[in-house]
Amino acid sequence: MDGPGVSCQIKVCMLNPELSYHALSYCWGKQLPTKAITINSALFLITPHLWEILRQIATSTNEYLLWVDAICINQKDMTEKNVQLALMGRIYTTARCVLIWLGVAEDESDAAMEQIQRFNTLLAPVPEPIRNDDDLPDACPKRQNAVWRAFGRLYARPWFLRLWVFQEAVLA
Repeated sequence: MDGPGVSCQIKVCMLNPELSYHALSYCWGKQLPTKAITINSALFLITPHLWEILRQIATSTNEYLLWVDAICINQKDMTEKNVQLALMGRIYTTARCVLIWLGVAEDESDAAMEQIQRFNTLLAPVPEPIRNDDDLPDACPKRQNAVWRAFGRLYARPWFLRLWVFQEAVLA
């Protein structure tokens, strides 16, 4: 993917353990495909939501294989969709990396994501369940801290409410 828009190449690959690719886990939403990207020099319509995801990924200088269901599966061919659906477990399990898109940064989501990383460090040595603020290590924000509201808004995003994407994350 390159340039100010989104441009990519379709590459047919056999699904095997040696293949190094990333898979995208995101929530489709109810949008219609109205945004154009270029695939193999041809225009291809995708949803505005997926376009934003790919545009963000395209700003990276790294090139890699990326499996995206809305692009890699012919959505108009029910036979192909059924075959691909049966492969979803393998697709997400063998991906080198699964990119999870929760949405654009807003509602203090950056602060929530940063705090999640801090929690990984702070809470790793905590041997007992945390039942109230007194059980939290001193460096953790207490319940009144605004970061908890940011968590609430982050975890209320559609990605966390969809069964399919949860399965994708677990398989990753």
